[in-house]
Amino acid sequence: MWRGVRSPRIGYCLEISRDGAGRTRRWWTPPEPERSLGDGDFVREALFDAVAARTANQKVVSADLSGGLDSTSLCFVAGRSTGTDLATLHYEAHGGRGEDLAHARRAAAALPRARHVVVPPAETPDWYAPFEHRSTTGRAP
Repeated sequence: MWRGVRSPRIGYCLEISRDGAGRTRRWWTPPEPERSLGDGDFVREALFDAVAARTANQKVVSADLSGGLDSTSLCFVAGRSTGTDLATLHYEAHGGRGEDLAHARRAAAALPRARHVVVPPAETPDWYAPFEHRSTTGRAP
């Protein structure tokens, strides 16, 4: 039944018409650059402004610390907010796959003022778990 089935190339999707015929088409094209790659100051400023707007007048903020570049960067920016405590959360991967936990632990060590919680795989709900599922414990990385 599944012979000849393969994933579309990156940036393409499968489009199926009403009669069941399928074709791939490009769904995303990178935008034309508006700035040079060397001019990253605007990204840093936008990131700090966005985090400051969301942490203003907050006693505690929480953030995902997956170990990836995006969440880790946001945690470090949020960790610099004065007057706001940071709590991070990391869901540990099932089967110990990937290096995310090692990166999250390294980042957590560099954020000593923050409270870090790691949810072990046994406490992580499945993708389609009922909404009532809640973790009862967490442990520091």
